Amino acid sequence: MIFYGKEIWFKENVAMREKLFQIQRTGLLVIAKTYKAVSTFSLNLLTGCPPIDIKIKEENEIWQQQQDIKNLEKIGISFNIDYATEVSPWKITSIPWRIFNETNYVGINLFTDVSKINNRVGCAMVVFEDGNEKNMKYGD
Repeated sequence: MIFYGKEIWFKENVAMREKLFQIQRTGLLVIAKTYKAVSTFSLNLLTGCPPIDIKIKEENEIWQQQQDIKNLEKIGISFNIDYATEVSPWKITSIPWRIFNETNYVGINLFTDVSKINNRVGCAMVVFEDGNEKNMKYGD
């Protein structure tokens, strides 16, 4: 639905790109089932969805080429073109990922997370040794 009329309303500028990212981010968070702190670019990688501005540019380019060919055919120039079958990288490449299952891991595994809210930074960490969570206490 977002692509409707894209040939007319899409402008390639920072404000437009940020608004599109904001719209796409909502859906990506639901698909990836991640925390809100995850970056939009990471969400694109995790879900295998390309950034929406790139997808719109690709579709607009194809549409423009089709219009150019139609206009040339109207004035009597015909084409016999062998179209290249290039495929966008996000259509053939995906990064497999899975939910962490701590019982499958041997040795020490350390997982970290950092976030920034209201100009304050916080971090969290969990350590597993042979699949068991290690309890540690840090001084204030």
